[in-house]
Amino acid sequence: MDATVVASVANWILAELLRLYGSQTPHAAYEIATRLVRRPLPLVEEIDGDLVVLAKAAIREELAFLLLSRYPERASREELKRSLRGATDDGFRQALFQMRNDRHIHENDDGFKLTQAGLGWAEQRLYSHLASPSTP
Repeated sequence: MDATVVASVANWILAELLRLYGSQTPHAAYEIATRLVRRPLPLVEEIDGDLVVLAKAAIREELAFLLLSRYPERASREELKRSLRGATDDGFRQALFQMRNDRHIHENDDGFKLTQAGLGWAEQRLYSHLASPSTP
């Protein structure tokens, strides 16, 4: 939790510096800073443009890890579906439905993105998997 606060504050400071000295709008500066401070996720690997979840996890958690690895950018439905291991169409739709109901994701024409609540939930699940990687 402390690392999350530090990363958020560092992101804000960097965004302010970009805005003040880079002639950026606040939103543009924030987007640039967020891309610069994106951290690698140990449970998600990108191979030839495809994202692969390395953890044995439920579909909903795999989706959370994929979206967390793309944050703050959105991921398309096709990209998410392609990245899931062996998920049925029904399982995929049900996981997205549950995440929407829990307000963990936002969907628009550009794809899916974690909400702040979803970001916290995904990070919690990530830490749980890192602490006990054999637990699905």
